[in-house]
Amino acid sequence: MDIQHEEPLPFADRGKAASSEAADLVHGDGASPSPIRDRHWDDEEGIRWHMSGRPIEAYPAAVRRQLQRTGLHVLYADGSAPREVFGEQRRALIERVQRSVVSGAEPPSDFSLADFRTGDHRVMLVIEEVY
Repeated sequence: MDIQHEEPLPFADRGKAASSEAADLVHGDGASPSPIRDRHWDDEEGIRWHMSGRPIEAYPAAVRRQLQRTGLHVLYADGSAPREVFGEQRRALIERVQRSVVSGAEPPSDFSLADFRTGDHRVMLVIEEVY
């Protein structure tokens, strides 16, 4: 049996390609899934993450501090199902956020960033990108 796996586009190459699956994952009000709007996220293990404070994209120093945390979880939402990113995808996404939000080297993308926490003090950076 030959099983083929489709490789996702690298974050550096995503451009304005929106997911065609997004329409299937919308809230009842027609909006795409948004942990930041909902102020919480339930991960695959059933752990509830709560947003701490306000979105932080307007505060480059706060974003920089978050990106320097060891053990930081990163959740990415782009109109399709939000997902935690790892490895090369995580590195590429964080580089885009640093260039756009932290250093201002690129024209700003439509990123919304927020600090999420669990009851046992784990930290997640939620990155939502609007196309």
